[in-house]
Amino acid sequence: MKKTKYPIILIAGLIVFLWSCQMSPSDEELSSSEEEFVAEQTAASISTDEGGALYTTKALSDPSYYENLEDEAEYDATTGTFSVTTSIDLTYKGSTSVNMSYKLYDTDGNVQSSFDSATTYRVEATMQFSHDVNTNRYEAHTSKSTNVTVTGLNTDTVVVNGEWLAERTAQTSSSVPQPHETTLSHHLLLRNITYTKESETGQYLLSGGSASSQIEGSINNKSFTRSVQWTFGDSNTATMTYQGETMTVNITTGVIVD
Repeated sequence: MKKTKYPIILIAGLIVFLWSCQMSPSDEELSSSEEEFVAEQTAASISTDEGGALYTTKALSDPSYYENLEDEAEYDATTGTFSVTTSIDLTYKGSTSVNMSYKLYDTDGNVQSSFDSATTYRVEATMQFSHDVNTNRYEAHTSKSTNVTVTGLNTDTVVVNGEWLAERTAQTSSSVPQPHETTLSHHLLLRNITYTKESETGQYLLSGGSASSQIEGSINNKSFTRSVQWTFGDSNTATMTYQGETMTVNITTGVIVD
Protein backbone atom coordinates (compact mmCIF):
# COMPACT_ATOMS: atom_id res chain seq x y z
CA MET A 1 0.00 0.00 0.00
CA LYS A 2 1.45 3.34 -1.04
CA LYS A 3 2.07 5.79 1.81
CA THR A 4 0.88 9.31 1.33
CA LYS A 5 3.07 12.37 2.05
CA TYR A 6 0.14 14.56 3.03
CA PRO A 7 0.04 13.68 6.75
CA ILE A 8 3.72 14.62 7.01
CA ILE A 9 3.12 17.89 5.20
CA LEU A 10 0.12 18.67 7.38
CA ILE A 11 2.10 17.95 10.55
CA ALA A 12 5.00 20.11 9.36
CA GLY A 13 2.59 22.91 8.56
CA LEU A 14 0.98 22.62 11.98
CA ILE A 15 4.40 22.85 13.66
CA VAL A 16 5.24 26.00 11.72
CA PHE A 17 1.85 27.51 12.58
CA LEU A 18 2.21 26.76 16.31
CA TRP A 19 5.77 28.12 16.32
CA SER A 20 4.64 31.34 14.65
CA CYS A 21 1.90 31.77 17.25
CA GLN A 22 4.48 31.47 20.03
CA MET A 23 7.06 33.85 18.56
CA SER A 24 8.39 36.29 21.07
CA PRO A 25 7.33 39.94 20.73
CA SER A 26 11.07 40.60 20.52
CA ASP A 27 10.85 39.49 16.87
CA GLU A 28 8.80 42.53 15.91
CA GLU A 29 10.42 44.40 13.04
CA LEU A 30 11.56 47.95 13.69
CA SER A 31 11.68 50.70 11.11
CA SER A 32 15.09 52.07 10.17
CA SER A 33 14.54 55.24 12.21
CA GLU A 34 13.36 53.20 15.23
CA GLU A 35 16.45 51.00 14.93
CA GLU A 36 18.65 54.10 14.78
CA PHE A 37 17.05 55.51 17.93
CA VAL A 38 17.57 52.27 19.86
CA ALA A 39 21.21 52.19 18.73
CA GLU A 40 21.58 55.86 19.72
CA GLN A 41 20.19 55.21 23.21
CA THR A 42 22.38 52.13 23.61
CA ALA A 43 25.49 54.14 22.75
CA ALA A 44 24.48 57.09 24.93
CA SER A 45 24.00 54.91 27.98
CA ILE A 46 27.72 54.09 28.25
CA SER A 47 28.97 57.68 27.91
CA THR A 48 30.91 59.53 30.59
CA ASP A 49 28.85 62.70 30.05
CA GLU A 50 25.72 60.78 31.06
CA GLY A 51 27.31 58.94 33.97
CA GLY A 52 27.22 55.72 31.95
CA ALA A 53 29.22 52.53 32.26
CA LEU A 54 32.49 54.17 31.18
CA TYR A 55 31.99 56.98 33.69
CA THR A 56 31.71 54.37 36.44
CA THR A 57 34.75 52.36 35.37
CA LYS A 58 36.84 55.51 34.99
CA ALA A 59 35.94 56.77 38.48
CA LEU A 60 36.49 53.43 40.21
CA SER A 61 39.84 52.84 38.48
CA ASP A 62 41.35 56.03 39.94
CA PRO A 63 43.04 55.51 43.35
CA SER A 64 42.42 59.16 44.28
CA TYR A 65 38.66 58.48 44.12
CA TYR A 66 38.88 56.29 47.23
CA GLU A 67 41.21 58.71 49.00
CA ASN A 68 38.63 61.47 48.51
CA LEU A 69 35.89 59.26 49.99
CA GLU A 70 37.78 58.58 53.21
CA ASP A 71 36.18 61.43 55.16
CA GLU A 72 32.64 60.67 53.91
CA ALA A 73 32.43 56.88 54.03
CA GLU A 74 31.34 54.92 57.09
CA TYR A 75 33.21 51.71 57.84
CA ASP A 76 31.54 48.60 59.25
CA ALA A 77 34.24 46.55 60.96
CA THR A 78 31.98 43.49 61.14
CA THR A 79 31.54 43.19 57.39
CA GLY A 80 34.62 45.14 56.29
CA THR A 81 32.39 47.32 54.12
CA PHE A 82 32.43 51.06 53.49
CA SER A 83 29.11 52.80 52.77
CA VAL A 84 28.69 56.31 51.46
CA THR A 85 26.20 58.61 49.79
CA THR A 86 28.15 61.06 47.69
CA SER A 87 27.63 63.17 44.58
CA ILE A 88 28.99 63.18 41.05
CA ASP A 89 28.94 65.94 38.44
CA LEU A 90 27.53 65.02 35.04
CA THR A 91 27.71 67.15 31.90
CA TYR A 92 24.06 66.55 31.00
CA LYS A 93 22.70 66.77 34.53
CA GLY A 94 24.91 68.52 37.05
CA SER A 95 25.28 67.13 40.56
CA THR A 96 23.63 63.74 41.20
CA SER A 97 23.48 61.73 44.42
CA VAL A 98 25.11 58.28 44.41
CA ASN A 99 24.78 55.39 46.86
CA MET A 100 27.93 53.32 47.04
CA SER A 101 29.42 50.48 49.08
CA TYR A 102 32.85 48.93 48.71
CA LYS A 103 35.45 46.68 50.31
CA LEU A 104 39.22 47.14 50.13
CA TYR A 105 41.79 44.32 49.91
CA ASP A 106 45.56 44.14 49.84
CA THR A 107 47.53 41.96 47.44
CA ASP A 108 47.16 38.90 49.71
CA GLY A 109 43.39 39.27 49.89
CA ASN A 110 43.24 40.74 53.39
CA VAL A 111 40.39 43.19 54.07
CA GLN A 112 41.58 46.74 54.80
CA SER A 113 39.91 49.34 57.01
CA SER A 114 41.32 52.28 55.04
CA PHE A 115 42.59 52.95 51.55
CA ASP A 116 46.39 52.88 51.15
CA SER A 117 47.80 53.81 47.73
CA ALA A 118 50.83 51.61 48.39
CA THR A 119 49.06 48.42 49.52
CA THR A 120 45.40 48.49 48.39
CA TYR A 121 45.30 46.19 45.39
CA ARG A 122 41.63 45.29 44.92
CA VAL A 123 38.24 46.89 45.45
CA GLU A 124 34.83 45.26 45.23
CA ALA A 125 32.25 47.99 44.71
CA THR A 126 28.56 48.53 44.09
CA MET A 127 27.01 51.82 43.00
CA GLN A 128 23.44 53.01 42.34
CA PHE A 129 22.07 56.32 41.08
CA SER A 130 19.40 57.78 38.80
CA HIS A 131 18.97 61.04 36.92
CA ASP A 132 17.37 62.81 33.96
CA VAL A 133 19.10 63.73 30.71
CA ASN A 134 18.17 66.52 28.30
CA THR A 135 19.95 67.00 24.97
CA ASN A 136 18.97 68.60 21.68
CA ARG A 137 18.13 65.10 20.38
CA TYR A 138 16.26 63.41 23.22
CA GLU A 139 15.07 63.48 26.83
CA ALA A 140 15.71 60.47 29.06
CA HIS A 141 15.39 59.17 32.59
CA THR A 142 17.82 56.48 33.63
CA SER A 143 18.51 54.38 36.73
CA LYS A 144 21.88 52.67 36.96
CA SER A 145 23.58 50.08 39.12
CA THR A 146 27.10 48.66 39.05
CA ASN A 147 28.74 45.65 40.64
CA VAL A 148 32.45 45.43 39.79
CA THR A 149 35.85 44.21 40.93
CA VAL A 150 38.77 46.58 40.40
CA THR A 151 42.32 45.22 40.55
CA GLY A 152 45.81 46.73 40.35
CA LEU A 153 45.05 49.94 42.26
CA ASN A 154 48.60 50.07 43.66
CA THR A 155 50.11 49.60 40.20
CA ASP A 156 50.22 51.54 36.94
CA THR A 157 47.61 49.27 35.30
CA VAL A 158 44.11 49.02 36.74
CA VAL A 159 41.56 46.51 35.44
CA VAL A 160 37.77 46.53 35.94
CA ASN A 161 35.52 43.47 35.57
CA GLY A 162 31.87 43.02 36.45
CA GLU A 163 28.43 44.10 35.37
CA TRP A 164 26.47 47.29 34.85
CA LEU A 165 22.73 47.70 34.44
CA ALA A 166 20.68 50.65 33.23
CA GLU A 167 16.91 51.03 33.07
CA ARG A 168 16.22 53.79 30.58
CA THR A 169 13.18 55.63 29.23
CA ALA A 170 13.77 58.08 26.39
CA GLN A 171 11.86 60.09 23.85
CA THR A 172 12.94 62.26 20.97
CA SER A 173 12.94 66.03 21.46
CA SER A 174 10.18 68.06 19.82
CA SER A 175 12.66 69.31 17.19
CA VAL A 176 13.27 65.78 15.84
CA PRO A 177 11.07 65.14 12.77
CA GLN A 178 10.35 61.45 13.51
CA PRO A 179 9.15 61.09 17.12
CA HIS A 180 10.07 57.94 19.05
CA GLU A 181 9.64 56.75 22.62
CA THR A 182 11.55 53.79 24.03
CA THR A 183 11.99 51.96 27.29
CA LEU A 184 14.97 49.64 27.51
CA SER A 185 16.94 47.56 29.96
CA HIS A 186 20.67 47.54 29.20
CA HIS A 187 22.73 44.78 30.89
CA LEU A 188 26.44 45.18 30.22
CA LEU A 189 29.15 42.64 31.09
CA LEU A 190 32.54 44.32 31.46
CA ARG A 191 35.65 42.33 30.56
CA ASN A 192 39.12 43.59 31.46
CA ILE A 193 38.38 47.29 31.05
CA THR A 194 41.94 48.55 31.45
CA TYR A 195 43.27 51.93 32.54
CA THR A 196 46.97 52.74 32.34
CA LYS A 197 48.69 55.46 34.35
CA GLU A 198 50.14 58.22 32.21
CA SER A 199 53.66 59.09 33.32
CA GLU A 200 53.42 62.84 32.70
CA THR A 201 50.03 63.62 34.27
CA GLY A 202 49.55 60.66 36.60
CA GLN A 203 46.03 60.19 35.19
CA TYR A 204 44.64 56.73 34.47
CA LEU A 205 43.55 56.56 30.83
CA LEU A 206 41.49 53.90 29.08
CA SER A 207 43.76 51.53 27.17
CA GLY A 208 41.72 48.42 26.35
CA GLY A 209 38.99 45.93 27.16
CA SER A 210 35.70 44.66 25.83
CA ALA A 211 32.07 44.24 26.85
CA SER A 212 28.85 42.61 25.75
CA SER A 213 25.36 44.05 26.10
CA GLN A 214 21.95 42.45 26.29
CA ILE A 215 19.23 44.98 25.49
CA GLU A 216 15.53 44.36 26.03
CA GLY A 217 12.76 46.89 25.65
CA SER A 218 10.11 48.45 23.48
CA ILE A 219 9.89 51.37 21.10
CA ASN A 220 6.60 52.83 19.93
CA ASN A 221 4.90 49.77 21.48
CA LYS A 222 7.09 47.32 19.54
CA SER A 223 9.15 44.93 21.67
CA PHE A 224 12.74 44.02 20.85
CA THR A 225 15.90 42.34 22.12
CA ARG A 226 19.40 43.16 20.90
CA SER A 227 22.86 41.75 21.58
CA VAL A 228 25.71 44.25 21.26
CA GLN A 229 29.48 43.78 21.37
CA TRP A 230 31.95 46.47 22.43
CA THR A 231 35.71 46.90 21.98
CA PHE A 232 37.72 49.61 23.74
CA GLY A 233 41.20 50.84 22.86
CA ASP A 234 43.57 53.64 23.75
CA SER A 235 41.43 56.40 22.27
CA ASN A 236 38.26 58.25 23.19
CA THR A 237 36.18 55.98 20.97
CA ALA A 238 34.67 52.52 21.25
CA THR A 239 33.66 50.07 18.57
CA MET A 240 30.02 48.99 18.89
CA THR A 241 28.76 46.04 16.84
CA TYR A 242 25.00 46.42 16.60
CA GLN A 243 22.79 44.20 14.41
CA GLY A 244 25.86 43.11 12.48
CA GLU A 245 26.95 46.69 11.79
CA THR A 246 30.15 48.10 13.25
CA MET A 247 29.87 51.65 14.56
CA THR A 248 32.28 54.06 16.23
CA VAL A 249 31.04 55.70 19.43
CA ASN A 250 32.49 58.75 21.16
CA ILE A 251 32.96 57.60 24.76
CA THR A 252 32.58 61.08 26.24
CA THR A 253 29.34 62.06 24.52
CA GLY A 254 27.94 58.65 23.60
CA VAL A 255 27.34 59.89 20.06
CA ILE A 256 27.71 57.48 17.14
CA VAL A 257 30.28 59.23 14.95
CA ASP A 258 30.75 56.66 12.18
